[in-house]
Amino acid sequence: MTTNPLTDLLIDIARAGMNQPAPGRPYTTAGGQQITIKTSFDYPPIPIRSMDWSAYDASTYCGCEECNYPVGRGATEEEAVRDLIELIEDREEG
Repeated sequence: MTTNPLTDLLIDIARAGMNQPAPGRPYTTAGGQQITIKTSFDYPPIPIRSMDWSAYDASTYCGCEECNYPVGRGATEEEAVRDLIELIEDREEG
């Protein structure tokens, strides 16, 4: 059992298996913001695999290009979630 919420979340993702986008996962950022992380396996039709996964806060993300909601990206689901959390926590700082 770990005490780090991000580590717990990433362990949960790893146990769920590859290429299986999960339902929303609750997470509390370092600044205390409650978010629900959803992920998507996008697999764009390009040879570069570094952006196959995306992660977003389901409670704020609307999907339109005009909105400035953060979207984490990565080669794996875990990388996308880490990227999203970093983007959100950077905004909280400032």
